[in-house]
Amino acid sequence: MSVRSVISCTLLLVASTTATAQDRIQWKFSTGDTLNYKILQKMDTSTKLGQQIIKQSVLQEIQMSWKTVGNGASSTVIEQVFDRVKLKMEGGAAGEVSFDSAKPQETDNPVIAAMAKSFSSIVGEKFQLNMRPSGAVTDVKIPKKLLDAVQDSQAGREGVLTEQMLKDMMKKSAVMLPENAVSVGDKWKTNQDVDMPFGKMSINSVMTYQKKEDGIATINFTPTVTIKPREGIPVTVELSSAAGRGQILFDLNKGVVSTSQLVLKLELNITTNGQKIPQVILNETLMKLSN
Repeated sequence: MSVRSVISCTLLLVASTTATAQDRIQWKFSTGDTLNYKILQKMDTSTKLGQQIIKQSVLQEIQMSWKTVGNGASSTVIEQVFDRVKLKMEGGAAGEVSFDSAKPQETDNPVIAAMAKSFSSIVGEKFQLNMRPSGAVTDVKIPKKLLDAVQDSQAGREGVLTEQMLKDMMKKSAVMLPENAVSVGDKWKTNQDVDMPFGKMSINSVMTYQKKEDGIATINFTPTVTIKPREGIPVTVELSSAAGRGQILFDLNKGVVSTSQLVLKLELNITTNGQKIPQVILNETLMKLSN
């Protein structure tokens, strides 16, 4: 065999190996593992009331811990705890408001008092769920303290917000990873249908394995959002347009999501008492591993 033939065969073999190289981008859990995540969410809202435009900005920080308490044949039992919630709100009828669950304070401000009451039913409470390696969530258990708070709320009394709805929200808000091994350049689709108090929101995303560098897999995705308004409620929400983009950074060696971010812009029409109110929401969410 000539030198040229050897070189040609070698290059062909390398190219073939590179083209078929696949990675399993899936969670790896061991009993006793603890992951700490920080979630930052910024939401800017612009609402048109007649000739007036009301703008509001909400910045929320959530510190969460995930603890693996058991491993099954196809899923892992995880306890999730909201360790701390910080919130800052500017604009709107309430003006500037801030809250930190780690720094409770007495207040005469009804908005802050309502926040403290709501978050007290979440912070420190344990949510339990089963998670598959792909991130799919089943068997969600909601803390009794939170269920009691929901049932005592107006939305709970009217049946607009239910225990099943909370469970579905947690199931469908999970970061979805591919079920099978994938190669750089591969695409796949995910679908999430979530029952919300105002209707059913469907999020269909096209996921792309963009690149792999230093053991980190980059997945870019483009979501398509639709809303089916709920019938028989005093406030209806219709979606005029939606645009967004997102990215997941996955540590292939550790088997964990190191970063997940999503930017989503929604243009809505809210109808109440026969009045149609246009609203634009720009939502930016970042989830980052902190340990």
